[in-house]
Amino acid sequence: MSITLLIVDDHEMVREGLRYAFSGTGIEVIEASDGGTGLTLVFDEEVDIVLLDVDMPGLDALEVLDRIKQQEPDLPVLMHSCHDRFTYVERSIELGAAGYIIKGPNKTKVIDAVRIASAGGSV
Repeated sequence: MSITLLIVDDHEMVREGLRYAFSGTGIEVIEASDGGTGLTLVFDEEVDIVLLDVDMPGLDALEVLDRIKQQEPDLPVLMHSCHDRFTYVERSIELGAAGYIIKGPNKTKVIDAVRIASAGGSV
């Protein structure tokens, strides 16, 4: 089963690293560098799951999550951040995120999280 993942992150190096991590996994990657572009791609492309950076300039990631869940309630969205503050995690889950993962060097955890969430699980 092929999975189309939309990565929304304002840091090019993070997107490049994630794209590299997902190469050869059967997970196709689409990228956006900001929340507005991410929203457009969610509604214009066939996306199976979204990996959304919490801390981006411009449109707030929680607002992006809320808009996605209002229009595509079954689309899994994983929040991805270097912030592990409970308020971010709690608010993300309240808005319908499939999970919240902390950015780090372990690519296997991110790949596993995407597979679990795209199959309907929580991370």
